[in-house]
Order: sequence, then C-alpha cells, then structure tokens
Amino acid sequence: MEKLILLTIILFFKISTYSQLFDNAIYVKGEIITISDTIECYISYQDYYGSIIKYKLEYTDKKAIKLPSYKVLYISTGMFNKFDRIYIKEKPHLMKRLCKGKISLYIDLLSTAGGMMPTAGGGFTITGGGSEEVMYLIKDYKINRVNRKKVNNLLKELMADDQTIQEKVNNFDRKDSLWDDNLKELVKHYNRNAKYNQ
Repeated sequence: MEKLILLTIILFFKISTYSQLFDNAIYVKGEIITISDTIECYISYQDYYGSIIKYKLEYTDKKAIKLPSYKVLYISTGMFNKFDRIYIKEKPHLMKRLCKGKISLYIDLLSTAGGMMPTAGGGFTITGGGSEEVMYLIKDYKINRVNRKKVNNLLKELMADDQTIQEKVNNFDRKDSLWDDNLKELVKHYNRNAKYNQ
C-alpha cells in the first residue's frame, strides 16, 4: 500500500513538472488588438478563451506571454476564427464570431455552477460545475441570448424587416439536431439580403 501511495505521489509530481516546463499548446499566426496596442504574433489556438490569452512574438520563443483577456478587444487566428469583446451585464466576454452583419451571431462558453446533492447518509456532496455553449444574436447593439425554445419568436422579431426570408423564419426547426448550423445559415442569408438591399 505504501508503494502505491509513493508511486502515485511521484507520478503526480512528474506530470505537474512536465506540464509546467513544456507548453503543449498549438500556436498559430494571428492578431490581438488590445485597448492600447495591436500585436502581430503567434496565439495559443483555442475554441474559446478564458481569463488569460497566451501568445508568442516569434514561433520559436520558448516562453509564452500571458495577457489578461479583459484587456483584449479582438483576436483573429485565421479566416474563420475571430473573437470580439462583447459585454454581457457589464462584464466583458471574448466571444467567437460566427457571423457578422446587420445581425451578428456569437457563441461563448459559460461556466455553470456546481450544486449540492443529498447523500444516503443524510449529508450532502458537492457536485462539480460544467460549462455550456451559449449563442447570442446582436442587432442594432441589442444583445439577445438565444434560447432554443424561444428562438423562433426571436428570429421573427429580428428579421421582420426582410419579407423575402419570412417563410424560412416561420419554418425554422429548432428541434433539428443541426439547429445551430441552420441558425448560422439563416443569419448569413438575412445579412446577404440586407447588404444587397442597401
């Protein structure tokens, strides 16, 4: 038993030391725009960015520079991977841009709180929180959180000014397993029409 505990401790320290010494992140050429600067650099590639953005000025740099995300206005790590700072309840979030136009579509990863569950012995156990992807539609600077159950009403409200798309809006199927991809395509269609009709 003592050997097992000792082996576990050694293994834990090896893994911990390895992860501190070696940065396994993938860095891609990109651009970070902060409140005061534009940085052409190599950015740690992420689907979502949390409180810290890591980047290197040169790809061969050994150590990454850490930048608090609240200082960042925009990140681009490629044609289809752009992030903008959006305020939700006066708190900045770096959200992944899915579409930009008269209506913009963003997605963010929000942490969900854990909870307490009763146990058989009359006590409680703490359950860990998780995370969920949340989509936002923005039109005329108004930010609308997309609720899947109410998305049809939101689309009718936001797209009411385009009569050519109303049939697609009315037939939008929120129960489809690809509803989020279909939403993105519908917003793109709306934005193409809006651009064409200007």
